[in-house]
Amino acid sequence: WYSLSEKKGSIRLKAVQNVTQEGNLWTVPNLLLQKFPAPAFSATTKIAFNPELAGEQSGLVVMGRKWAYVALVKDEHTTKVAMFTGENQKCEKSTREIESIPVDAESVYLRVKVDAEQLCQFEYSLDNKNFMGIGKEFRAKEGVWIGAKVGIFCINPNMVESNGYADFDWFNVQ
Repeated sequence: WYSLSEKKGSIRLKAVQNVTQEGNLWTVPNLLLQKFPAPAFSATTKIAFNPELAGEQSGLVVMGRKWAYVALVKDEHTTKVAMFTGENQKCEKSTREIESIPVDAESVYLRVKVDAEQLCQFEYSLDNKNFMGIGKEFRAKEGVWIGAKVGIFCINPNMVESNGYADFDWFNVQ
């Protein structure tokens, strides 16, 4: 579900078929995560999204018992940047789109700012200089065995396989 050799200097995450239970990220095996590195920090990544099928998503996630993420999403006609939230619910749709904006760019920069109170604000940029907030603040919640995590992902929620992927040029934590 990943490659370090297809684009030199990048990690490629493939849009592996992994039908989520109503969008429940707890059932997705290909999340690349790390424990929060500090009480307050920001994490930024550069992503080039190459989806094949409608519904594919790739982005930056804060994961715990509850989660939120900003992602590039392919719909029937366009690609958009969107912010989502969710929680580990087994019987109902667990991920909800909060806000989305159509984008037309080869690469997008995604950022999450986390403060000392664990409040997270997601942002995106087309030039890595002018970041715009998207969605609403989200309070990070610990996971099962450790605290909240931050990371990247690429998912294909369809019932068919895809050749879609996302190349992450870098992941910077400050």
